[in-house]
Amino acid sequence: MSSSNKKYLILLFSYLIFVVGSRSLSPAAMKSEEMPGSVVLPASMQTMMYLGDRYLAANIEATRVLTTGGPAAGIAQDYYERLHLAVSELNPCHEDNYYVANGLLGWGGNVDAGLQILQAATQCRFWDELPPFFLGVSLYFFKRDHLKAKEALFQAASRSTDNRAGFQRLGILVEAETYPDIHMAMKFLIAEREQTHDRKLRELLDMRIGRVAGLIQLQDGKVTYEKKFGHPLRKPDDLLAVGILKTFPTDPVGLGYVFENGQFALREVKIQSLEELRK
Repeated sequence: MSSSNKKYLILLFSYLIFVVGSRSLSPAAMKSEEMPGSVVLPASMQTMMYLGDRYLAANIEATRVLTTGGPAAGIAQDYYERLHLAVSELNPCHEDNYYVANGLLGWGGNVDAGLQILQAATQCRFWDELPPFFLGVSLYFFKRDHLKAKEALFQAASRSTDNRAGFQRLGILVEAETYPDIHMAMKFLIAEREQTHDRKLRELLDMRIGRVAGLIQLQDGKVTYEKKFGHPLRKPDDLLAVGILKTFPTDPVGLGYVFENGQFALREVKIQSLEELRK
């Protein structure tokens, strides 16, 4: 085969990759002002770009999460969601992806995406105790799904040796509704931060820790108010009016907090999935 024919075949192959891959792209218009420099290609297209090696594609894509500079660099809030979901689709067993996604998505407001990645990792990494442990914690903190949280924690216990009793105890406490949620959440995030040596990841986790610290301040203020006045807190401004708080805490992530049904909670971000956009 002549060199010119080889060139034509390469061009034809590249065009076919483009045509097939483009079918996986969302038909919805992408707003450049919302996603500066944060394009994430569909998993199917990335697989073809790396000649069918989805594990290589997952490894390369996973390195991007800590090279963007974090939310302070102006990256859209949904960038990490789309990035981690793509890596999970390429390789649900990817250790760095589920571990980092657990710290950055759920605690950063992208709860459903974080749960989806943890569920995939739990199924794929059938020997690993950490994905079901993270999944159980997230199901309890964010969804208040005690049954599924307990099941995940007991699954983690069944895979563990050193932590078996501890995971089982957490599952029982979750079922009994005595789990010290928000203060344990703070310890949980601090432990994650201390285990990483990556500077950018530590900075991102610091933002999540600051977010939970603000929620603790609000919840502690609510408890103080109700003990002092003997009736439930009806609106957040009352904490300022009686001097329990001088100002409301600022969420470092930028999403803020909500007060619903007499309780403070972390505000979640609601972003359409790729499947919803394609409809």
